Amino acid sequence: RETTGAGLPDTASRMSLVRAPTQGLELASPPNDGVTSVSFCRSGNQSLADLLLVSSWDKTLSVHSVSSNTIRYSFLHEGPVLDACFGREGTEVFSAGLDKTVVRHALGSEPTGHGETIGTHDQPVKCLCYAADNDLLVSGSWDKTVRAWDPRQPSAGPEGSKPAAKLPLPGKVFSMDSHGHRLLGALAERK
Repeated sequence: RETTGAGLPDTASRMSLVRAPTQGLELASPPNDGVTSVSFCRSGNQSLADLLLVSSWDKTLSVHSVSSNTIRYSFLHEGPVLDACFGREGTEVFSAGLDKTVVRHALGSEPTGHGETIGTHDQPVKCLCYAADNDLLVSGSWDKTVRAWDPRQPSAGPEGSKPAAKLPLPGKVFSMDSHGHRLLGALAERK
């Protein structure tokens, strides 16, 4: 394999690693409006590896079984859902959106309905990530903050709990991810 000076495969080698899918999957019951995020369950539990989480502008969050192409769970928000992620063991999912809330939904109980608000922001919540190493849910918002929530704590009412940590930022959060003890955020105005 040819490499660049940085030790990375050259363009031709990288392109050979990309394979066209042999077949696609079209959801039998897709959302009624634009999809805002998709995520596979990364739990080590083989029975959960088949799950696909889909959030949408139509105010829904749905968990699909890829193998049977069916909706296993469906949840409603007060406003469009901008992002969602699975929790530690794949037995719960979290969602957030234009309604400024961060919501927990238990899988395995009722297959539909509303979840439990674990916290709120002052503006819409654009992104979520579950930091498994710290057992924290992290939310990034257009209110220019990142907030960390302990999902093991019970909700303190309709507004949720106080965040375990709150970090003010110089711009709106548009994307983020975590790895180990690191958190990376993409902010407005390229900050």
